[in-house]
Amino acid sequence: MGNAGNYDRWRPYEETTWSYQIFSRYDDQLGAIGTAHTNAMKYSYKSLKLQGAKWDDSAVLTLNTGDKFLSSFGTVRDWSDNYNLFDNWANLSTIISCAANLETYIAAVVDLAIRSDPGLLFNAPKSDDGAKLLKHGRANIDTSPQVTHCTKGDWSARFAALEKLFGEPCVERRRRVLIGVSMAVLSLQHPRSASTSTTRGVVVT
Repeated sequence: MGNAGNYDRWRPYEETTWSYQIFSRYDDQLGAIGTAHTNAMKYSYKSLKLQGAKWDDSAVLTLNTGDKFLSSFGTVRDWSDNYNLFDNWANLSTIISCAANLETYIAAVVDLAIRSDPGLLFNAPKSDDGAKLLKHGRANIDTSPQVTHCTKGDWSARFAALEKLFGEPCVERRRRVLIGVSMAVLSLQHPRSASTSTTRGVVVT
């Protein structure tokens, strides 16, 4: 840990917080789940193309999975329409899960930051040591207003709340986050129909 005389209270011991490590773990898991779904979908349509399937072919005979519920679909087109609806639902669910994971992380790290450095509440960072307050039983700090402002409302309001607490962030980083969130949501606004879908680069003719 180095010489005790060089100890710096405000220099983190770890590169990242535990909250961020948990956030990254779940983010990676969500990414793996989404990748598995995308590849299963591509494989399904590619297989249909290789066997020469057509939209009006029987779903039961063409897919031939043995699933008794497959009879719910008359044709490959019926099955594909419903698959596209499921794909859209899965994408929207992923967006919600990612947003929830991000909000949980932000809520945790904002709460911990304020408890560690209560001076943030008064625009006076590092003016008081939250660890000392905790040691002397004076760490009863209500962080719920700040957590709410940083995790609820539109992204501009959230960034404003974060800036108020922690100072002006990198403008380019904020721009990338806003663009990423906006594009992810806009790309999932409308389900894709079988009649117009190229199904991830593979067309069933």
